[in-house]
Amino acid sequence: MEAHIRSRRPPSSTSPFSSSSSPYSSQSPVSCAEFTVTDLENMPYTQAVLKEILRFHPVVFHNYRQAGRDDVIPLSKPIKTKSGKVIGEIPIAKGTRVVLAIAAYNRDPDVWGEDSHTFNPDRWLTPRSKRGSSVGVYSNLLTFSGGLRSCLGWRFALYEMQAFLVELVSNFEFAITEDIKKLRREPCIVMVPVLEGNVEKGAQLPLKISLARRD
Repeated sequence: MEAHIRSRRPPSSTSPFSSSSSPYSSQSPVSCAEFTVTDLENMPYTQAVLKEILRFHPVVFHNYRQAGRDDVIPLSKPIKTKSGKVIGEIPIAKGTRVVLAIAAYNRDPDVWGEDSHTFNPDRWLTPRSKRGSSVGVYSNLLTFSGGLRSCLGWRFALYEMQAFLVELVSNFEFAITEDIKKLRREPCIVMVPVLEGNVEKGAQLPLKISLARRD
């Protein structure tokens, strides 16, 4: 992905990361050119990685909706109740709170295939046959919710995340540490990374970070 991003960066002035006092000053300068929206949209692999991150690691793992009136929710496929009855819809009384399982949908094999529990950006680079109904406002993901109460700032969020990703990957190298074995996700309104045995210390994601070397 780093090579993919560098190949699309417009030529520009030298980056502040390559000053004469820097140990990396003898390397090729990092461009400071600003990407346009068109530049960001013309990075298919970077966008594929971002989509897979949003699918595999949604920040909000579930959402709530409350019925404003008595209604009936049709099911995408029939289910069997504990009594053995097969039903294709569920009646919902006014005032009922419904939990929308974002994380479950984003990893549903019926929607994403047998490798739904595998992080695989390549899934976004090849045409896929449609599986079931389309939901959400972006790429059939439920990460930004859907319908009239979906996230209003989803498009801005996408550009912001991609801009950060481009700059971070262009200028720094990241490596995992031994603590990765203790890493887990914890629901704290949103999902945050914590280390097993150190949950009381809050969000932690230990990484080795260094300036990106240039050829």
